[in-house]
Amino acid sequence: TILHYLFLTPDTVETEMVVVDSSTRATKKWKEAIKDAEEENDKRFFCTKSEYEKALAIFNENFHLMELFDKCKNEVVAYGEMLIPSPNWDDVDPYALSVGDVKKVERKNFQVKGNIDSYYAHGEGLDLLDLKTCADLDKFAYDFFKFGYHMQLAFYGELLEQATGEPVKNHSVVAV
Repeated sequence: TILHYLFLTPDTVETEMVVVDSSTRATKKWKEAIKDAEEENDKRFFCTKSEYEKALAIFNENFHLMELFDKCKNEVVAYGEMLIPSPNWDDVDPYALSVGDVKKVERKNFQVKGNIDSYYAHGEGLDLLDLKTCADLDKFAYDFFKFGYHMQLAFYGELLEQATGEPVKNHSVVAV
């Protein structure tokens, strides 16, 4: 979440995020800050100083990506139909599914929303961009399928097409 703020909405970091001067969430200072926030109905995002410093180090190491995110300042919350597995879904290898397969999945009218990180338009349509954080970049390709990110991107592509009326030509992931 911290990296999403830093990369995608850096202008909201100071107003939407609270950095508690605490090394961990187990400290008295952290617990008091959260208790006060709950009493005041403070909906901002809270993190510890060490969490923020770690995220800031990752952000600084990957600052060159800001050019890409500046190009793609088109965050959208799209609404659409939920993808409901067909009866034979258990026979399908989820690692082998493609974006085209997702478009063929049986649907049921169940409204959901997706927070699409970013996209940008070009002559042929739209390119969808999603920011993912991971503990180990070497394992990200495996985690990409393990956690269903390929299905999430396909779903986001469908929602973005519904929201804009433009075809999504590319799905890109930036992993940090």
